[in-house]
Amino acid sequence: MALTGERIAERCQADGEFRLAARYWDGSLVFDLSDKRLDFIIAGGRIAAADAKAPDISVSAPADLWAKILAPVPRPHFNDIMPARAFGLRVEGNEEMFSQYYPAIRRMVDLMREDGLD
Repeated sequence: MALTGERIAERCQADGEFRLAARYWDGSLVFDLSDKRLDFIIAGGRIAAADAKAPDISVSAPADLWAKILAPVPRPHFNDIMPARAFGLRVEGNEEMFSQYYPAIRRMVDLMREDGLD
């Protein structure tokens, strides 16, 4: 299935783990996959794919790094965005918000991994 913002937002809304981790989140998030950008607006923990003009948090990496992170069974250090920072993944924006909602962001990456990069 194609990796789209709408698909990931739909999966997040149906996922209890994401909803619990994001329940008080108000903000915006962008995943820059190099060849694709996924924008999200989160309000009261409800997520929607939408144009995040000035995102609170931006997670970006080169395409080859995203391919490793989103592999069905990622190698060590690529199974989570925190260790992947050592290999070129960048997190920019509101560090406090990132820290507070890291579990929700990590779950989003897990859901993205299930859909793959196709």
